[in-house]
Amino acid sequence: MKGYLMKNWKIGQKIIAAFGLIFLLFIISALLSGRGMNKLYTTFTSFYNRPFTVSNATLYIKYDLRTIEKNLILIIQSKNGDDISKWEDEINQSSARLNEKTSLLKKNMTQPESQEKLAQIIDSQKEREQMAEEIINLSKSGSSANAFRIYIDSFEPSSAAASDIATQLEQAAINRASQFYTDGKTESARIYTVLILFTTITLSAIVLLCIFLTKSLTRPIRELELATTALAAGELDTDVTYQSADELGVLADNVRSLIKTLNLYISDISQVLKKMADKDMTVTISMDYRNSFSPIRTSMETILHSLNLTLNHVQTASREVKNGSEQVSQGSQILAENAIDQADSVERLFETVSHISGQIKENTDGILKSNALLLETQEELSTSNDRMMELNTAMKDISDNSSEIGGIIKTMESIAFQTNILALNAAVEAARAGAAGKGFAVVADEVRRLASLSTESAQKTQYLIDRTLNAIVNGAQMADDTKGSLNTVLTKSEQLTELMNKITEASLLQTSALEKISHEINQISTVVQTTSATAEESSAASEELAAEAENLNQLIYQFQLDHSSDMI
Repeated sequence: MKGYLMKNWKIGQKIIAAFGLIFLLFIISALLSGRGMNKLYTTFTSFYNRPFTVSNATLYIKYDLRTIEKNLILIIQSKNGDDISKWEDEINQSSARLNEKTSLLKKNMTQPESQEKLAQIIDSQKEREQMAEEIINLSKSGSSANAFRIYIDSFEPSSAAASDIATQLEQAAINRASQFYTDGKTESARIYTVLILFTTITLSAIVLLCIFLTKSLTRPIRELELATTALAAGELDTDVTYQSADELGVLADNVRSLIKTLNLYISDISQVLKKMADKDMTVTISMDYRNSFSPIRTSMETILHSLNLTLNHVQTASREVKNGSEQVSQGSQILAENAIDQADSVERLFETVSHISGQIKENTDGILKSNALLLETQEELSTSNDRMMELNTAMKDISDNSSEIGGIIKTMESIAFQTNILALNAAVEAARAGAAGKGFAVVADEVRRLASLSTESAQKTQYLIDRTLNAIVNGAQMADDTKGSLNTVLTKSEQLTELMNKITEASLLQTSALEKISHEINQISTVVQTTSATAEESSAASEELAAEAENLNQLIYQFQLDHSSDMI
């Protein structure tokens, strides 16, 4: 932990130095990359402006030469003026582009040999333009044979020679382009090698810096973490060895100081508590508790004062408890005697209430039986009333039937009267008939006799029916009177039943109330017995309390108390 680089630097300085070095390596890497890319750019720009441009221009030159040859052949062969004008324009365009490309080659070709060959193309181009103009004029004037001869003898060999020179220039450009490609590839490989090497160095430096920073920070932090964990677990014998001028070193010094201060405070608190455990309440706190620890001293002094005050009060109270317990013992004995007398009185009251409850229960049973008989009587009266109503209905039916029978008898009397008249008429007619009507007269007499008998029988029957109707009317009146009496008796019996129900309900309530009174008396008896037992127990407990108060007083005398606390 001692003697390594930047140990006493601040953490911020370490981080700034590490990231500064990383940034410097990044700048160097960027500069090298930029230089390599610039060189590659220059190489490829030169390749485009020289070999590529030359090769492209030579291709156009050869194409324009072939185009001019083709158009001249067409002009020589054509007889149409319009076609000749069109092909002549194409020849002029191709010639202009050819001159443009040769001018471009002249700017980009720097080799003497290539410049000489380009000069040959330029010089021959002027001759070919003159020959082309002559061929066109001859073709227009109709001398196609002369024009063709000039083309074959002069123009075509010159064009072929120019095309060969262009091919040579193209090949030279291809060779130059190949050289540029080889040089660019070599430079690219060299740049990649340098970048890879420098990137490896940069990454190695970054890894080393990270390892260095990690160790320089995590080792003391780990030590401080273990120390604070031990402190949190109550281990005050922890040793912190890290020392430095950085923030972690200051933190380690503070932790060591904290451990030392805590040990001093705990040692002083232990001594005070040990004396208090040895029953010495006159101990004083001499150590200076600073800042946030000052409440501990105040609390300990308060505890000492409270204990002294409490023990002094306990001592005084123990004497008072002893005196009071003796008085309570005497009072408890008197209370126990009174409770026994109350228990006897309650027992006699319970017997009296039980006797009254039994009588009321017997009365209730008799009332319930009487109520049942009343209900049965009421049911019988109701049944008799129903039977009487049925009898009244039957008598009414008999009266109605008797009236109908009276009507029938009157009909029979009327028939007998008519029959008698018929018999008289028959006798008169028989008398008129003389001897021939004798037999008919006998029949008429017999009929008249039967009609007379029928009339007599009907009158007797009418008399009997009238008497029966009178008896039925009297019976109906008596039945109605009996029905009224039965309804009155039924109403009275219902009222009597309702009254008996109320008496039964009242008797049941009285029985329930007496049962509750008996239960309450039992509870009172239990309470009185409990009170008696409690009084006896209280007497015994008071005697024990007096003895314990004396023992407590003896224990208090064992403490060395600060009696000045009583004055505070």
